[in-house]
Amino acid sequence: MMPKVPIAFLSVLLGALWVGPAEPAMTDKDKAELATAVSGAKVNVGAGLDGEQEERQAGFRQVRNREREAATIRVYCQRWQQIQ
Repeated sequence: MMPKVPIAFLSVLLGALWVGPAEPAMTDKDKAELATAVSGAKVNVGAGLDGEQEERQAGFRQVRNREREAATIRVYCQRWQQIQ
């Protein structure tokens, strides 16, 4: 069973919510200030991530090159064995 809430309390709460001013949480000026701060932070974080990402991709390229070299050597060894 749900506890009974007095009708008077609910009506006062509803009246306060209905009559109270509906103000936005942030004004357009606040949003603009926050947007400039956030966009500057994104550039700084993005620059750091780009550097890390480039290092990671360089490592992946090295691994891929080694795998290609190993595959090439295997192919040459197989062909050599077929010739023999």
